[in-house]
Amino acid sequence: MQNRVGNLAGVAAPALTALVVERTGQFFWAFAVATGIVLAGAFFYMFVIGRIEQVDWSPRARRGTAG
Repeated sequence: MQNRVGNLAGVAAPALTALVVERTGQFFWAFAVATGIVLAGAFFYMFVIGRIEQVDWSPRARRGTAG
């Protein structure tokens, strides 16, 4: 599922680029939109996602016992 959502960029980026260039007639605004999306992604990665930690999949961790 994660790869499916990630691959949407390959479909959406050319369509969005074509839409912006068609409306404005310049590639500058297509690059500006792409830059905005990248900056938004960086913001969410730094401030929204939070700390990334390794998941402990051992049976002991699933039972909830420490020892």
